[in-house]
Amino acid sequence: MDNNLLSENSFNMPRFNNLRKLSIRGNKIRNIGVLIANLKRNCPNLEVLQVQNNPGWPEKLKEQEKIIISKCLRKLRFLNGSETHRQKRYSASSTCSNNSSESE
Repeated sequence: MDNNLLSENSFNMPRFNNLRKLSIRGNKIRNIGVLIANLKRNCPNLEVLQVQNNPGWPEKLKEQEKIIISKCLRKLRFLNGSETHRQKRYSASSTCSNNSSESE
């Protein structure tokens, strides 16, 4: 689904329980928090996500942003080609809301 002018709201869709890999590079995604919340709700088994080259996606994610995304997308193993890491030592205080810090 690369280069299709999709926004974060394009993923407020029916549930895709079997979707494991999703590439949405080069679209019009501006709000990471909304995107992640929609994917969490509708793609619960997502393991691989490619989302580079979107206006709201930073060139390099901060460590806290990676942790929040990993907590929200529980089965995610690869994000933009890099392995994700789940660190249980972090508290559950980070949330997957639409207004979380990764949406900036």
